[in-house]
Amino acid sequence: MRKSLQLQRSDLLWAGAALLLVLLQFWWLPGSSGSTSDSTSNSLNGTLGLWQVCQQLFPNVRRERLTLIPEASAAVVINGPARLPTEREQQQLARFVRNGGSLLFAPDTAVARRSPDADDEVTPRISLAELQIQLVQTQSEWGGPGDPEPFSPPVASWQFSSTPTNAQFISTSESSAAWWPLGNGRIVVCLTPQIFSNRSLLDLQQAEAAVRLIEATRDGVAGAADTPVPLIFSEYLTSSEAWRGTGILFSPSLRLAFLQLTLALTFVLWRGFYRFGPVTNHEQAGRRSLTDSARAMGSLQFRSLGRGSSVGTYRNYLLSVLRKQFGRGSALQADETLARRTGIPLQKLRRCLQISEQVSVNRNCSPSAAARLIRDLAEIRAALGTGHNTVNESEGDTEQGHPPD
Repeated sequence: MRKSLQLQRSDLLWAGAALLLVLLQFWWLPGSSGSTSDSTSNSLNGTLGLWQVCQQLFPNVRRERLTLIPEASAAVVINGPARLPTEREQQQLARFVRNGGSLLFAPDTAVARRSPDADDEVTPRISLAELQIQLVQTQSEWGGPGDPEPFSPPVASWQFSSTPTNAQFISTSESSAAWWPLGNGRIVVCLTPQIFSNRSLLDLQQAEAAVRLIEATRDGVAGAADTPVPLIFSEYLTSSEAWRGTGILFSPSLRLAFLQLTLALTFVLWRGFYRFGPVTNHEQAGRRSLTDSARAMGSLQFRSLGRGSSVGTYRNYLLSVLRKQFGRGSALQADETLARRTGIPLQKLRRCLQISEQVSVNRNCSPSAAARLIRDLAEIRAALGTGHNTVNESEGDTEQGHPPD
């Protein structure tokens, strides 16, 4: 009866991993649903709409996830970062702006909880001294009975705690923004990243305000009137919490190839556990010949340096054969019973067993003497097997009523 094919748990795990990789090739979310800094997200809070609008309006628009700032002067947009820049990163940004670059910074309200300077007992703040950015977080009051939404919860938002004396404010319908020069470049700060989201771009006025902020950032680049200015969406601070070494593998440009490579690697590992195709015949080596046995015995005597260890080993083997045939109580003694079973004279049998016992205990004899003792013990072994067969035949004849010969 043919047994039904049953999958093991390891087979199900490998098949599930392969199926998951296949599905991920067709469906993959590049970030969380609430991420406003990802320019590839088409959700309501994503910024894919702003990315497509900027590609139509400006000549050189690109993303940057591996470095914080570009090497040449450009307009950099840091929208909704996952964390605030460190002291060293602030110095890099300030040096980039002073050398003629322009920076647009739009922090999210959640960045205050991830900031190392934030404290639960005080008002959350953002203090970037190198960039002259000072923000404080406020919350709107609860609505009263006359408000359109009387029971709406308070909403946290950023406000300028202090600005440079030469700062200029940009009023928008969604929030307020300001810009000020820093060296040869410009700093543009927008109090909320929601103005750049896909939801806000559905409104024409908010879409116009978002484009005005992008243009104000590009106009702050040194020499922007003479040469085209690159517009870079920097997502370095957004993806900084991910692994830097493997983050590039999950980028939209390499994600499909990485998943296909992982699927191929999964198949190779799976193939290592099981062999595909028909079963092959594996030839097993037969018993050793007499020449191999003699060569092995000579090698054993050579390693034992003629101390008779091979004689003791063969004597123990002869004792195990004797006990297998005649019971565990049998002993390797030169008595009349063993002489009758083997057909060897008692005097010769006694001499062989005594000398072999002495050699196995003292382990001191020449290779030629050890070879003669092993040959005599082998004769006893052969005679013991022949005598055992004769005894069995005699017992069989007695059971049938015939006297033994």
